[in-house]
Amino acid sequence: MAWLLDLSFTQLALSLVAVGTIYTIGLAIQRLWLSPIAHFPGPKWAALTMWYEWYYDSYLEGEYTFQIAEMHRRYGPIVRISPYELHINDPEYIDVLYSREAPRNKSLHLTGMFGAPASAFGTVDHRRHRIRRQPMNPFFSQQRIRSLEPMLRAMVDKLCDGMRAWIQRQAPLHLYHAYNAFTTDVVVGYTMGESFHYLDDPDFSPQWSTTIQAIVRAGMQFKQFQWFMALFELLPRWLVLKINPDLGPVLDQKAESIRLANLVIDSRNPEKVTDKKQAIVPPGTLFHALLESNLPAEEKAAPRLSQEVFTVIAAGGETTAKNLTTVSYHLLSNPDILEKLRGELNRLDPDGTASLKDYEAMPYLVRP
Repeated sequence: MAWLLDLSFTQLALSLVAVGTIYTIGLAIQRLWLSPIAHFPGPKWAALTMWYEWYYDSYLEGEYTFQIAEMHRRYGPIVRISPYELHINDPEYIDVLYSREAPRNKSLHLTGMFGAPASAFGTVDHRRHRIRRQPMNPFFSQQRIRSLEPMLRAMVDKLCDGMRAWIQRQAPLHLYHAYNAFTTDVVVGYTMGESFHYLDDPDFSPQWSTTIQAIVRAGMQFKQFQWFMALFELLPRWLVLKINPDLGPVLDQKAESIRLANLVIDSRNPEKVTDKKQAIVPPGTLFHALLESNLPAEEKAAPRLSQEVFTVIAAGGETTAKNLTTVSYHLLSNPDILEKLRGELNRLDPDGTASLKDYEAMPYLVRP
């Protein structure tokens, strides 16, 4: 009897291996020869499996974008970068690709990497994205940004004061921490009507930069395994930290986004605020605009709104901070360029009182 049981198990195992092998071969044939994009050039491993992208983005920590650039140098302006995707490096094709007459949905593979599918950023369907984005559009217009000038100038003054105070330490300053504190305070103030006060920290709140970097690294992992985030959100925090310490700050920021979303909702009805010491979010913010828009009721619920909070704060602060850090690096690495910039500012804005509109008209700043 034991022999028969062993034989049955062996046969079952062999059957599973055979089915798996046939499936793998069939999948390879479909992707390499029968797929609608099979005739486009690119590495065969990229066409065959998503593990090719995972290797560069997860194991090599975000190197796939540089590998794609290498593909274009080798294969031309259109390359196949995965079993499902083409990448186009041709400016003349932009109007065709992003034609208003033929709107296209986003890629779930790209939008799902930060675990915020209900946000405008994470919305795949073009029509739903347009509905969610519509109430936010006025807040990103040039006129609205210029109206922020007093707040921006106050934040810049705080940033400069903090940098001057740092000089007394006679220690290197991590510019990304300083810029990230600045951009986050700006975007939170603009969208939420309050501030995290990261610029008030003499150290520029380096933990926040660590959190942001953890979110970016986690996104690279979840890009391939998007169900991980939903799983980790169900687990106790201590267990998540045991599995991956970087995910703790990500979950903390998501919880903070829920708190901020509820704060905005409650601010419309002050009697609902249980903690009288809790600040009331002033009207006129981005998220008040969402609540007062024509969006359906389910689009205004705290879980959905919290995802907008999460993506706007994380993306709005981090991307600008990275750009400022990169610009600063190149200015400091090229003294002649830095001198030209200083010369123009000293000549056209000797008192440091120019407006945003003035800066936008300065020749060296706007030169292509």
